[in-house]
Amino acid sequence: MFSIPLAHIEPILTAAARLYAVGGEIFTIGAIMWTINFAANLTEKLYVAGVTTGRFYKRHLHKRMLWTAKHAACTAIVVSDYAWTGAKHVYSNREELLTKLNTTRNRVGSWFVYPTYTYDARNLELAMCNDMFDSWESRIHKLNMTTTTK
Repeated sequence: MFSIPLAHIEPILTAAARLYAVGGEIFTIGAIMWTINFAANLTEKLYVAGVTTGRFYKRHLHKRMLWTAKHAACTAIVVSDYAWTGAKHVYSNREELLTKLNTTRNRVGSWFVYPTYTYDARNLELAMCNDMFDSWESRIHKLNMTTTTK
């Protein structure tokens, strides 16, 4: 059988270990250099894109954006003033507005409810006597007065 003495293998293993360490360092340095180069190229491209965008904005959009921002601020101020004035009006007239809202709510609600008629002698006689002479509004008023909703 063929055998190599350990004295000959040790220098070979040491050289291989040194070669592996140097190769790892070269690979690590190469990876670091590639990353730095990539970051530098990315920074350069972003800078060029920013300069181009900035020039375009300054030449074509700056005046319009200032006009838009100014008018948006003015609109926000006017709308908030109207809202504040409306809130004060609603608060100071809340009783009257609540009465009107309840009346309107009840009137609209009555349009969607089937009425139940109650016929007592007095209402029936009054409706029969005045039916020919009343206007349409008074008929509706009389009808509402003589009906009850469930």
